[in-house]
Amino acid sequence: QAAVRRRGTDITLITYGVDRNLEFQPDEARAIALHEAGHAVTGHVYMKQHASTRLSLRARGHSLGHHAMAEIEERHSAFTHQKFADLVWSLGAMAAELVIYGETSTGVGGDIASATSTALLMVGDWGMSAKRPDLRDHFATPSEAAIAERKLFRRYQQTGLLLMNRSRSADLEGEADDKRLEAAAFIGQAFLTAYWFIRHNRVATERLADRFAVLVRGRLAALLTNRELADRLSDRGVLRLRVDGRPPKLLE
Repeated sequence: QAAVRRRGTDITLITYGVDRNLEFQPDEARAIALHEAGHAVTGHVYMKQHASTRLSLRARGHSLGHHAMAEIEERHSAFTHQKFADLVWSLGAMAAELVIYGETSTGVGGDIASATSTALLMVGDWGMSAKRPDLRDHFATPSEAAIAERKLFRRYQQTGLLLMNRSRSADLEGEADDKRLEAAAFIGQAFLTAYWFIRHNRVATERLADRFAVLVRGRLAALLTNRELADRLSDRGVLRLRVDGRPPKLLE
């Protein structure tokens, strides 16, 4: 058993970095917990082919806390919707901070850099395109729907441009503007998805944040799927944004 524990400690050290043994003030600890809970709930719902393996409030490496996910089955490629889910997970913590505090912390820097790099790869290397809104069911005529769809897609682009990491997005300098805007659309759409998801599931997100210090595998999976949390954790309706960015009432 001692050998197993040592091996587990070694793997944690290699994967997540050295435990810096920091002591947080209570309000700071809760803010970090909410940040990581934002990753956990968005990952749990949107990254269907992954499972949460660790949720920690211990500072390791460059992170003050961390949430980790692993593939349920080993895969060697991914479709656009799967990489988009990765973006939602990356930006879930930023969304949680904005929903709970009305502002973001310095802790989102790594998440923004990661999301920007992923979006640039999706557009520049993998030839992926952001999904265009389909609002035909919400308007009386196709022309009205088309106007609204363009307006909403521009909001995705504008939001993404505001969030994009400047050093990463410089990789697209000299490229066509449409590639930069396409990457921004991915980021903006993913952030708005995460934001409205957290808004709808604020109580469950805060409950998760209040109940963990370090959760791994079985314990974390049990907490994410228990009835107390799952009854309130829903993505129904969240993706069907209206033109003003607000989601319709959730379907019962």
